[in-house]
Amino acid sequence: MLSPIVRQKTGTYQQLLKDLDKEGYVRVRVNGKIIRTDVEIALDRYKKHVIEIMIDRLESPDRVPIPPL
Repeated sequence: MLSPIVRQKTGTYQQLLKDLDKEGYVRVRVNGKIIRTDVEIALDRYKKHVIEIMIDRLESPDRVPIPPL
């Protein structure tokens, strides 16, 4: 699942990627390319970018066991 955080805006977004890494997000899609948040990338400051967080794991504190059939 992807969640958009930057839509067609200019900037380098280095700090944003560092913050996402600290929050536990492992991958993002930047301009259609999936990258890890712990890797530094060089984005053109004056070009528009699209950044989406990749959500591939969900945790639920209220897990209900499924009864056997």
